[in-house]
Amino acid sequence: ARARVDLVADARGLRLDGLMAGKREDAYARAVEATEKWPEEGRAYELLGIVSLEIGKKTDARNLLLKALQMDPTLTLAQEKLKTL
Repeated sequence: ARARVDLVADARGLRLDGLMAGKREDAYARAVEATEKWPEEGRAYELLGIVSLEIGKKTDARNLLLKALQMDPTLTLAQEKLKTL
C-alpha cells in the first residue's frame, strides 16, 4: 500500500509539472491513469478531482473530491478544494 501511495504522490508532482508547462491534457490523462491503476486509493481521486477543477470541469471535480473523501476523510487538500466549489 505504501508503494502505491508514493506513486500517487509522484503523479501529483507530474500533475503540477504538467499544468505549469501548459500540458493540461497530459496532466488529466495521468490523473485518470492513477485512478485506473489504484482504484482503492483516495489520493488518486483527489488528484483527478484537483486536475478536473483546474481545467474547468467543476461538476466532475466536486464528485471526484467527494469520492476521495469518502475513501479517505483525512485528505485535507480535497477538503480545501471542495470548499471552493
